[in-house]
Formats: sequence, C-alpha cells, structure tokens
Amino acid sequence: MGGIEDGADLASRREERRTHPRYPVDEDSLLVLVHCGLPMKARIVELSLEGCRIRTCEQFTGNPGQRVEACFKVKGFTFR
Repeated sequence: MGGIEDGADLASRREERRTHPRYPVDEDSLLVLVHCGLPMKARIVELSLEGCRIRTCEQFTGNPGQRVEACFKVKGFTFR
C-alpha cells in the first residue's frame, strides 16, 4: 500500500522528539475523526510506547490538535 508521505522525508524535516524506540508493524487499522465521526481505512506502520504512525488510504485535511481515534490489532491484541 502506498502512503501519503514518505517516512524518511518526514523525519528529515523535523527533529526527533520521541524518547521510546519505534517498532515497525504492518496492520490494518481504522482511524476515526472524532469531530465528525468519519471512519477511514488505514494501516499502522510504526508503534512505540508514546504513539504510532498511521498511513491513511485516502488523503484528508487535518488540523493540529484535531482529535482522532485509532483502532488496530497487533499480534492478536486489540488497541484503541
């Protein structure tokens, strides 16, 4: 699945702020834009104790601080 952004390009554009290690994953996920309840198919591609990186199948315009909810499974465990 092609992503909207290239992770290497994104990392080179801003300083790294995560303190926990990142782990690559490749799992289906569902991203919900909380303000409008719009669900979007996505893939979780990276996971750490502080967060995750998700690639959406469709491009959307988000705002800084916009609340989203991500639902996914990793090794049989469900996360939300």
